[in-house]
Amino acid sequence: MSESDLAAPASSGHAVSTVSAPASKPSLSPAGDGGQPRQRPARRAHHVGFWVTAAAFLVNMGFSAVPTPLYVLYQQRDHFSNLMITVVYAVYAVGVIGSLFLAGHLSDWTGRRLIFVPALAANVASAVIFIFEPSLAGLIVARIVSGISVGLTTATATSYLAELHATARPQATGRRAEVVATASNLGGIGFGPLVAGLLAQFAPAPLRLPYIVFAVALLVLALAVTLSPETVRHLNPRPRYRPQRIAVPTHARGTFFAATFAAMAAFAVYGVFNSLAPSFLAGTLHQSSHAVAGAVAFAAFAAGALAQIAQARVPGRALLRRGTPTIVVGLALLAGAMWASDMAMFVIGGVIAGAGAGMVFKGSLAAATSVAPEGARAEVLAGFFLGAYVGLSIPVVGLGVATTYVPARYVMLAFVVLVAGAIAASVRVLTGGHRLPDRGKRRGAAFLRLLARRHV
Repeated sequence: MSESDLAAPASSGHAVSTVSAPASKPSLSPAGDGGQPRQRPARRAHHVGFWVTAAAFLVNMGFSAVPTPLYVLYQQRDHFSNLMITVVYAVYAVGVIGSLFLAGHLSDWTGRRLIFVPALAANVASAVIFIFEPSLAGLIVARIVSGISVGLTTATATSYLAELHATARPQATGRRAEVVATASNLGGIGFGPLVAGLLAQFAPAPLRLPYIVFAVALLVLALAVTLSPETVRHLNPRPRYRPQRIAVPTHARGTFFAATFAAMAAFAVYGVFNSLAPSFLAGTLHQSSHAVAGAVAFAAFAAGALAQIAQARVPGRALLRRGTPTIVVGLALLAGAMWASDMAMFVIGGVIAGAGAGMVFKGSLAAATSVAPEGARAEVLAGFFLGAYVGLSIPVVGLGVATTYVPARYVMLAFVVLVAGAIAASVRVLTGGHRLPDRGKRRGAAFLRLLARRHV
C-alpha cells in the first residue's frame, strides 16, 4: 500500500481525503507583506509549487508499487514461493510504520521541503538497490527503504499541498487540494504498476528499466521541490524531538477499534492487488502479461481514488453504508472469477472491490477522527494508521502461507469471506447497530455461500 489510500487529515484541520500520517496544524509562512505587487508573484510561485508537489507525490507513491507486476519475474528467476513474494511485499509496511511514527510529523517543525526532498531521495536509493542488488536480501532492504520514503511523504506532501493551495488561491476552498492529494496518493499507487507493467511487457531489461525511469523522474522532481516555496516557519527554539504518540481515549475505544478493524480489512484488499494478484493472474487465470497485471492493480486503486473524490462531501456513516455492499459484491466477484477462471469477472470484481475499499477506509477514518479529542487527534490517528498498515501486511502474508499448502482459489474464497465479515461487523458498530442497506451485501453473501456449497 499502500500501499495504498486512502484518506487522512495530515493536519488537525485538514479535510479527510488521502492516506497520510497524522500531524499537527502547521504554521504558514506569509505570502507577502500585504502589498499586491509582492502577493501576485508569491501566489504564482505557490501555484507552480502546488503542481510540482502533486507530481512528486504521485510519482513517489507510484514507485512504492512498481514491483507489483514484476514479482512474477522474480519468482521465475529465483523460484520464489508465494510466501517469499508476500514477505518481500509486506516488509514495506515495516518501513512505513517506523518512519511514520519516528519522523512523519517532523515537517511541522523543520519545514515541508526538508522532509519531502529526502523522502524522494530515499526512493531513489531504493531504486538503486533494486537495480544492483536484486537478490532476496536486496529486495527486502529496498522495500523497507521505500516504506520509509512513503512514511515520510504522506503527511508531509498532503500538508504541503493544502498550504500551497491556500496561498495560491486564498479565496478558494480546500476542495482542489483535497482532490489532488487523493489522486496523487491512491492514484499514484495504481500508476506505478501500470507504468512498470507496460515497460516490463514491451521494453528491454524489465527488472531494471522501470526503476531507472522512476529514479530519474524522482531526481528531477526533487530538484523542482527544492525550488518551490516553503510554507512552514522554522520554530525557534525548535521543539524537543519525540516520536509520534499513540493514544486512544477510554470512552472512544469501541468506535476506534471498530473503525480501525474496518480500515485494516479495506487495506488487506489493496494488499492483495499489490502482492499476490499477478501470481493469481498467471497461475489460476492463465494470464501472464505483465501489462495486464499492472493494469489490474491500477484499476483497483484508481477506482478507490475516484470513489473517494466523487463522494468527498458524503458523511462518513453514509459512506460506510454505501461502501460495505460495494466491497462485498466486488469480493464475491473476485472469488467467483478464481473458480470460473474468468478474467473479465476478476477485473470487474477488482474495480468494484477497490471502489468499496476506498469508501470504507474514508468512512472509517472519519469515524476515528470524530471521537478524537481536539488536543489528541494526532495520537488517535497514529493508532488508527498502525492498525491500517497491519492490515496491509499481515493478512497478505497469511495468504502467501496458505497458498503454499492450499490451491489459490480456496484461499481467495476464505479471504473474501473473512474480509467481508469483518467489514460488515465493523460497519454495523460504527453506524450504531442499525441495519445497513444490504441488498448488495445479501447478494454477495449468497453468491459466496453458493460457491462454498458447490466447491468446498
